[in-house]
Amino acid sequence: MPDRKRSFKNIVLFAGLPKNEFKKAAPEFQRLNTSQLRLFSIITIVYLAVLFLSTFQNSVSILNRNIYIVSTALCVLVLSLSYMKFFCNQRAIIILVYVFLATIFSLGIGIGATQHTQPSGAFLVFIMTAPLLFYDKPYRVGILILLYTILFLMVSIYTKTPEATDTDMLNGICFGTLSLVLNTANLSLRCERVWYGSKMRAMAETDTLTRLKNRNSFEHSYREYAEKAKNNVICIFADVNGLHDLNNTEGHEAGDQMLQFIAVQLLAEFGPDDTYRMGGDEYVVMLRDQDEEVTRKRIERVMKVIEDHQYHISVGIASFPAAGIDMDALIKAADKKMYEAKRQYYHDTGKDRRKR
Repeated sequence: MPDRKRSFKNIVLFAGLPKNEFKKAAPEFQRLNTSQLRLFSIITIVYLAVLFLSTFQNSVSILNRNIYIVSTALCVLVLSLSYMKFFCNQRAIIILVYVFLATIFSLGIGIGATQHTQPSGAFLVFIMTAPLLFYDKPYRVGILILLYTILFLMVSIYTKTPEATDTDMLNGICFGTLSLVLNTANLSLRCERVWYGSKMRAMAETDTLTRLKNRNSFEHSYREYAEKAKNNVICIFADVNGLHDLNNTEGHEAGDQMLQFIAVQLLAEFGPDDTYRMGGDEYVVMLRDQDEEVTRKRIERVMKVIEDHQYHISVGIASFPAAGIDMDALIKAADKKMYEAKRQYYHDTGKDRRKR
């Protein structure tokens, strides 16, 4: 768990998490922000559509018709952009979140500005609830709340009667301050919970011996390679030869050292995002949009380093075009080629294959 002795500065900047842990949790924050943004954009669009239709029945609400139209257009824009690949990254999603929040706050201020003799209510509800929907650094959310609270007070002064303005001033200061405090505290609690969940998932999807991603991680993510690939997907299946024999002759510690050494070489060549230990003596590397011949040279380079260390792996490589790819068939093809290489290895060396 994060250090419980958190300073005010740390809470404001990183929601009480260590800076590096906040960065590690950023992908999960992005995923949650994206799903929340899409859901509440749709809800807001429907809500605004109902309000717009009501303007044809209510002579008072007709003053808000243009506000509803502009707010709906902005929410539709935010929703549309959230589905575009160009905007599917952490920075872009955060920008869309703040555009959405600014739209909601402006809607509340606009509705209040048309009610010249009555205190505003919509903005106060929005300023208290809307920021609770998303995840970001508390100080940035706080700045947005502060700016829109000041704008709310200024609009009230210039558009309302003195009596209504006095009430708005009191409510704006009280609810704005409360929103700052509650959202900072709430973000701290929610971000810590997300961080803890991410930590638990990482532990569940990491091989304890080699620190590579494990079979659980592979099962959860291997289909994403097909979804993100433009040209092709390559699967490399690697199986260690002689692990059983090494365990019997030199002990399991020696076998573990071999598995760790091989993992380090694969990791150095292909990186942590695409390299998996499937359990036992099997490894898988998944690549997308890579040249097959270049990939073969890369794995041969890894095999050479491993053999120089008196270890050996059998490797199978399969590459399928991205269009209409069957990921299960791709993996089976690589697995089949790996077993063919393993049979050839034991045939050429004359070793007992049962002592794998």
